[in-house]
Amino acid sequence: MLSTVFFFLELVEKLKLQVVQVYSAVECVVGHNSNNFPIMMVVPVTEAELIGIIDSLKNKNSSEYKGVSNKIPRLCDHLVSKPLTCIFIKSLSLAIFPDRLKYVIIKPLFKKGDRSNPANY
Repeated sequence: MLSTVFFFLELVEKLKLQVVQVYSAVECVVGHNSNNFPIMMVVPVTEAELIGIIDSLKNKNSSEYKGVSNKIPRLCDHLVSKPLTCIFIKSLSLAIFPDRLKYVIIKPLFKKGDRSNPANY
C-alpha cells in the first residue's frame, strides 16, 4: 500500500516538472498557418451611425426575432441610441458578444433554373 502511495506521489512530481504550454485559439491558428494575418482594429461605433442604421430599417409591423417589430426602435431611436452605443463599444472592445446577438436566420434564395437543384440557390 505504501509503495502505491509513493508511486503516485512520484508521478505527481514528474508531472509538475513537465512544462505545459497553453496557447490561445488565435495563437494556435496563426502558428499553423503560413500566411500573415492582418491586425484587426476595432472601429468605434458612433451614436449618429447607430441612429442612421435604425432609421434605415424598413418600417413594418411584422416582428422579427423575439417579437420586436422595426417600428419600436424607430420610434425611440434617440432615446436608446446612447445606451446602445455604449453597449456596442464595450462589447467590441472586450470581444464579448451576447448570445442573443449571435442569432441568425439563414434562408437560401432561389436564383434560376430547377428548384430541386441545390446549386440554383
